[in-house]
Amino acid sequence: MGSSYYEQFEIKLAKVIGKAKTDWKHSFFIDKGTNHNIKINMSVISQSGLIGRVITTSRNFSEVKLITDPNSSIAAMVQNSRKTGIVQGIGTNTLKFDLVPKLLY
Repeated sequence: MGSSYYEQFEIKLAKVIGKAKTDWKHSFFIDKGTNHNIKINMSVISQSGLIGRVITTSRNFSEVKLITDPNSSIAAMVQNSRKTGIVQGIGTNTLKFDLVPKLLY
């Protein structure tokens, strides 16, 4: 039997412990930090999929920036067509997807 795609990742469970004062709509704090091997730029997922990335960390907590933040962007691929693009937050619960055009040689 082949191993699952997700078995190659180390999953850590964390609880949301608060919202950021300056950017409360687009970031929050979790109860895991460097003592738990959390590093800046790690992906953060929920049951629904990717929700953000770690932007700061200390010993026992980290700050997560949501993908809905207007300053967040992520490379993405449309599953059926395999076309690539950039997913960007627009400040609401909706994301914007821009296709990346193929370069002509």
